[in-house]
Amino acid sequence: MLMESMTQLFSNANHVPAFEHFDPAKEEFGSYHKRLEHHFSSHGIIHEVDKKSRMLSWVGSATFSLLEKLLPKLHSEGTYEDLIKALSDFYGKAIHYIHARVEFNRCCLKPSQTYREWVAELRAIAKRCRFVCPNSSCQCSLVDENIRDAIIIRSPHRDIQAALLQKKAPTFEQALSIAEVMVITSRTINVIENEEPVLQVNKLDPKDSPNG
Repeated sequence: MLMESMTQLFSNANHVPAFEHFDPAKEEFGSYHKRLEHHFSSHGIIHEVDKKSRMLSWVGSATFSLLEKLLPKLHSEGTYEDLIKALSDFYGKAIHYIHARVEFNRCCLKPSQTYREWVAELRAIAKRCRFVCPNSSCQCSLVDENIRDAIIIRSPHRDIQAALLQKKAPTFEQALSIAEVMVITSRTINVIENEEPVLQVNKLDPKDSPNG
């Protein structure tokens, strides 16, 4: 039984499907690392040397070049843990919050999205934006405030923008609630306006029939 398990493990390790390359514009490196570890685990990749070689072959040309700059001895001495630490440190630096904020400001409501789905996407990006109060004695989160502003400024629905701008200082919860309610209301009105009239036909009583 043990030999069969070892054979199966070795077989799986040699038939591991490729993992997607890392794109910092779409995902945090921490999330990519976690998914990569699950990929390794599900295919029986347990040795650090194997993880290093496979990661380097999958991570993509841009990240590969970055690693060669971050770790001059990448190929001779660098370990899998060195790779992870180097990329974690690099993408965790404060300078990258500017890139995240640009991404946040470009994120608009897609035709297939609900407002709540859009908010979830914005919140995921906001984790890297350092939206905190600049006052050192405060440091409270400004994520909800920035998402509220995004809803007001970048909503493609002019009636929703108008309704939100009429509020003196709407909270994030109010902005989201108003947007969702107005979308539902608009859809309901469209259904009512486009509904075909139902013709009611009264069934004749046999005794009222001309031949009855």
